Amino acid sequence: MTGLPNSFLGGIFNLMRRYFLFFLITILSAFACSRFILRRDMPEGDSWPQYGGNAGHHRFSDSIITVPLKLLWNHRASSALGRGIFIHESAVFYGTLDGKVEGVLLENGKRIGLIKTRGNYAVTCGLSGRILIVQHRQSQPSLYAYDLNTGNKIWKTVCPNSFGEMLLQGERIYFTTSTGKVLCHTVGDGIRVWSADLENQSHSSPAYSDGYLYFGDDGGVMYCFDTDGKLAWKKYAGGALLADPVVAENTVFWGCTDSTFYAIDKTDGQNIWSKKFNGRIYNGAAVAKQLVIFGTTGHTVYAVYRDTGKVLWTFKAGSVISTAPAVAGNTVFIGSLDQKLYALDLKSGNKIWDYTATGRIRTDPVIVQDKVIFASENDKVYCFGPE
Repeated sequence: MTGLPNSFLGGIFNLMRRYFLFFLITILSAFACSRFILRRDMPEGDSWPQYGGNAGHHRFSDSIITVPLKLLWNHRASSALGRGIFIHESAVFYGTLDGKVEGVLLENGKRIGLIKTRGNYAVTCGLSGRILIVQHRQSQPSLYAYDLNTGNKIWKTVCPNSFGEMLLQGERIYFTTSTGKVLCHTVGDGIRVWSADLENQSHSSPAYSDGYLYFGDDGGVMYCFDTDGKLAWKKYAGGALLADPVVAENTVFWGCTDSTFYAIDKTDGQNIWSKKFNGRIYNGAAVAKQLVIFGTTGHTVYAVYRDTGKVLWTFKAGSVISTAPAVAGNTVFIGSLDQKLYALDLKSGNKIWDYTATGRIRTDPVIVQDKVIFASENDKVYCFGPE
């Protein structure tokens, strides 16, 4: 039999070597991107540690932000961001649609860490002190915890897919799933404490108040569970409850895709008031003083009185309101699909400033110190502060 030419064998060898080097670089890169250490000398400061800012999703800060604002920095993320940005110890954290969790310095936007999860699936995250909880939208295992003191992964566990954002309360993690469940896991070791069945799948992110969880499902069912997984009450709305609820004092505020906004007694689920507005409601609200602020697909931002639902003011944007608001003192910040972040006066609804990003805005703005941080769909993270 005639032997193979040396040139052919050499080509095969070079091809194998290239594949091996590519494989080795990929493995080393993945390993290098799997650690995230937060320096122990990071300055303390105000925080926005989870979706909605706190367990009740108030989206309110006592910070006073004076407009006009100037761009302090922008950072190009690896991909578009999910809904949530989180801030702890002067570090900004967020999950991306290509499976990464990134951290940048609040001061200048420089990256301080990155975690690459398995697969290019969207992830979200939240913070419990220096424990970073990461959740896959689709891939398995779907829930991870990292120690930011060491950069090490503490645990991982398999859970059903989740469309909404996590709630971190005490040593517990609560979230709804695409399979029609609400789950409770521990922060320290990831063990599932309990699960409960819902009537439908859920995009809702739970809110918490005084020992009870509040969330909705895609079939329009409002739920109240205690933290041991026992159903306290449920109530039916006229459309899907894709927006997360807001709990303030004795009232749960909920927007619905049938254009109705509800104020519900949190103890028994009875209606306090409900009203129809112009456009469907897909995003959460903010509670500031005696007002509730929210936006609709009808391009409109509403400020209504908490007790009665009476409209104090409206603001018309150039397109669909695509984020929940964040309120700093007497200023409302909210994003739209017209690529603008608007700053509105809380008392009058007048526009006092806006900024046009280079992509549509779907990530909720957050407030910390005298800064507002948000992101656009062209992978940019922005930080603005006073001029």
